[in-house]
Amino acid sequence: NFDGSGGKNHAVEHFLSGGTGGPLAVKLGTITKDGKADVYSYDEDDMVLDPHLEKHLAHFGILTGSMEKTDKSMVELQIEMNEKIGEWAVLTESGSKLV
Repeated sequence: NFDGSGGKNHAVEHFLSGGTGGPLAVKLGTITKDGKADVYSYDEDDMVLDPHLEKHLAHFGILTGSMEKTDKSMVELQIEMNEKIGEWAVLTESGSKLV
């Protein structure tokens, strides 16, 4: 899955096998009116900034000016997870000496 929660790696295998398409994947729910979105590069195995995202999406009929962000970005998800880990540490009294 794009969010790092698992999956079968099919998209990566398709890219590596020389399948059609490019090395970038866009998390569609993160596209904003100002042409920003979460973009993952299979080449770099990391999130990247695409300075031509609006042009690239327009090629597929996706006009960013009419888009509304509906999903959490990867950064927002990571912050949320870090907060939950902190909550878990408090709940389990992590680091406390057992009596």
